[in-house]
Amino acid sequence: MSKLFPHLFSPLKIRHLTLKHRLVFGTHTPNLSIEGHPGERHYHYYLERAQGGVSMISVEPLPAHGTAVLTRGQFLPADETMVPHFRRITEACHAHDVVMVQQIFHIGPHCDPENSFEANWSPSGTISFKDGTASHAMTESEIEEIIEGFVRTARLLRECGYDGVEINAGYLALIDSFWSPLFNKRDDAWGGTFEKRMRFSVEILSRIRKAVGNDFLIGLTMTGDDNMPGGSRVEDRMEIAAYLDQRGLMDYMPIKTGSYYDWARVMPTFLYDPMQGPPLATAIRSAVKHAKIQAESLVRTPANAERAIAEGARIFWVCPLVEESEVVDMAAATDRHAHLNQRFHGRAGLVHGRMKGPEKDKAMAAFSNGDIDILVATTVIEVGVDVIEATVMVIEHAERFGLAQLHQLRGRVGRSERASSCLMLYAPPLTETARARLNILRETDDGFRIAEEDL
Repeated sequence: MSKLFPHLFSPLKIRHLTLKHRLVFGTHTPNLSIEGHPGERHYHYYLERAQGGVSMISVEPLPAHGTAVLTRGQFLPADETMVPHFRRITEACHAHDVVMVQQIFHIGPHCDPENSFEANWSPSGTISFKDGTASHAMTESEIEEIIEGFVRTARLLRECGYDGVEINAGYLALIDSFWSPLFNKRDDAWGGTFEKRMRFSVEILSRIRKAVGNDFLIGLTMTGDDNMPGGSRVEDRMEIAAYLDQRGLMDYMPIKTGSYYDWARVMPTFLYDPMQGPPLATAIRSAVKHAKIQAESLVRTPANAERAIAEGARIFWVCPLVEESEVVDMAAATDRHAHLNQRFHGRAGLVHGRMKGPEKDKAMAAFSNGDIDILVATTVIEVGVDVIEATVMVIEHAERFGLAQLHQLRGRVGRSERASSCLMLYAPPLTETARARLNILRETDDGFRIAEEDL
């Protein structure tokens, strides 16, 4: 297998540990607990995966607090009585050279009060997209209580023999809700500015590191795109990842798809195209220098995984203007390039129509050769550009472009066998006409039909 898929079966160092290859068994909830504790079924469930040869197992998540309980049959919040049960699992799996971590979670407004017998907690008392349940806006003392719940659980997991802990910050759950200005309406030390909205996650991760020491992995799960109008765009996720990575707060990041708003993409079925997750993971990878990035969501085959690891994917980022305008409020390529280049450590380039030929050629060559990962551009790249490693196209203010122009731009990606994505960002609110026009591009890639609609 290592000869067929050399990148997939190559070792990977994460902090002080080395995975024997890149195949991991990711977190999910089997709901097999007995009165909230792992039993025989859990033991054999994970042991069989270890015997099957995976390099790392992330065990079913533990609630960080009593308000975090989500389903029947899942684990209860951790206490000392769980230590021997989990230690039995970790010791058995370690015998097969498997790195063992366990996730800690709090789903925030999307928990289930019928199972937790507690109110759902959230930053600002928003409702759940799962079932419309209302939530309780957390006090500052309750925020501290949740933080300490994460820390206490991580400390217990170390006693259980785990090699690390994975913190769930995806799916618009509690940590994710603190990040988002759409759900975090606080005006205290935990909301308002970007730094204050980041504080909750920074406190959790930094306090866990202090509690468990340096020889213990810390992972952070993130949704690559919540796909929600007015929600976090991929650029926002990249900024969050860069902010945390610059502070060395996590060692690896599984990048998820979907959310409690877009539930179907959390566990996408055959109705979705393969390779849903890798383009988002590629975008986040360009934002970090230290954390290892885990791609998932319909990767499906070893061949797909091999390509995702082996090929350095790249991102086109298209803006409607070259420079900022006092007449229209739209993204300018020069400003966006300056922002992305600062955030991603000089890995972004710029090309537009006002540049001289040799200057443009130099920027395009750097992008094509992989010297930079992001190319910010205007519509100068609409035709005549062929960089097969480019798998993500971001178009800002898509509502301002013609349909034929958008069709040409998205044709710059998807030029190889790798799954590609085109993310069309818009400034709300969209008119009905603009929404209908953009929906045409979702429905078809038939250039003739698109041209007819454009007329």
